[in-house]
Amino acid sequence: IAGELPNPNDDPERELLLVERQAILEAAIAELDVPCRELVKAFFFAPENLSYEDIARRLGYSPNTLGAKRQRCLALLKAILVNLGYLDERNSEKEPLL
Repeated sequence: IAGELPNPNDDPERELLLVERQAILEAAIAELDVPCRELVKAFFFAPENLSYEDIARRLGYSPNTLGAKRQRCLALLKAILVNLGYLDERNSEKEPLL
C-alpha cells in the first residue's frame, strides 16, 4: 500500500537469500523421481499436517514401509543437494535452507 512506512524487519538481502534457497530446494526436488517427489511434498509441503497413515494411503504405500521410503527419498534429496553444491558431503549445511 502506497504511503506505508517500510517494515524495519524487512531485509532485502535476507529475502533474496531465502528466495535463492527456495529455488535450490525446488530444483533438487524436481530432480527426484515422481514417487519420491510426491512423498517429500506430502511430508513437507502439504497444506495440512497428515499422519503417516494418511500419507501412506494417499500414496498407495503400507504405513509399515513408509518410514523406510521416506529415509531413502531424503537420502536421495541430500545427494542431489550435495551435487548442486548446497551441502557438503560431511552432512553439514553451508547455511540452513530456511
